[in-house]
Amino acid sequence: MLKFLIFISFLLLILKSLPAFASDVKIGLIYSKDEGIKLRKGEDKLKNYREAIHIAGGRVVVISEDYDEEFLKTQLSQIEGLLLPGGVDIDPANYGEEVNGTYDETDIDFDKFEFRIIKYCLEKKIPVLAICRGHQLINIYFGGSLYQHIPAQYEKENKLTHQMLEDGKIKPLFHYITIDKSSLLYELLGEEKIRVNSTHHQAIKKLAANFKISAIAEDGIIEAIEWTKESKILSIQFHPERLILEDPRFDALFKWLIREAVKWKDNNSIH
Repeated sequence: MLKFLIFISFLLLILKSLPAFASDVKIGLIYSKDEGIKLRKGEDKLKNYREAIHIAGGRVVVISEDYDEEFLKTQLSQIEGLLLPGGVDIDPANYGEEVNGTYDETDIDFDKFEFRIIKYCLEKKIPVLAICRGHQLINIYFGGSLYQHIPAQYEKENKLTHQMLEDGKIKPLFHYITIDKSSLLYELLGEEKIRVNSTHHQAIKKLAANFKISAIAEDGIIEAIEWTKESKILSIQFHPERLILEDPRFDALFKWLIREAVKWKDNNSIH
């Protein structure tokens, strides 16, 4: 009996020292107030992001602007990684400009809500994957700015069409990006040139300090950036969550978030 108890104790000690499994890792996914209300009614506007996280091996924790303060803190306390998704335009007041070219709806209260979540993750050193609006938001949070409307404000010959509207709806476009071979993005995708989708009419203008450009489009528009400091932040303009079924290579971006979240969880666990 004593040998059995010693064996069980030894086994528990080994299991406790093992790294966390990806399926145990919780990734925060931010919903606006309207998206949060619709989610409770059974309509998930961020379904593609949720599925991409699940495919990569993580579990979603909803972080909704609609939550009361106490429940929001409870949700935040669970997360080990964060995905900042796409969405509406960011109010240019956040980077010291007046509206000049934006034609999408803006919501400055939601901007502030997401800034708060970014601040929380930075303080905790929680890894972040930012996509489209999230990519632009990260750049603004750290002091960068945007082209409010690429066709009107980005002055370059032979510029690409980055967004096309058809009957008021965004029609998917595709183009190639060139990836810096010294970047994390290259390490993950293993390609110097790769085809991505394009549905945005805004883009990074002034790059925030302490970020490096990971990828650019053929016309020079910034398509990906990464944080050069201690915290793990990967930020991309295109939508890999819409590409993974067609091109599984993009799953590597979500798996990166899961791996970094596993590391964060292991480093912050009390053994």
